[in-house]
Amino acid sequence: MWALDDEKVKGLVNRCYRFYPRAAAARMVRIVYLYYRAGQTAGQVAHELKMTLGAVEKVIARINKAANRPARPVGRPKKIGGGIGTTMGA
Repeated sequence: MWALDDEKVKGLVNRCYRFYPRAAAARMVRIVYLYYRAGQTAGQVAHELKMTLGAVEKVIARINKAANRPARPVGRPKKIGGGIGTTMGA
């Protein structure tokens, strides 16, 4: 399971929280630990982290969605042909 592998969790955090503050990424890691590794319910996690149940459920849904989709390449796709100085159709 991905949640038990530290490298996969690290990759998921880097993918999901690249542009967010460090505290948001730390909260996600804490939720992964409590919910997936320690087996606590979403309500118990919410109580321990002083969050609402809805907020914890949203983060868990986001984690599940990100974990189930393949990693996308970052940045603009490379252009293939058709650059400046080429002739099209000649």
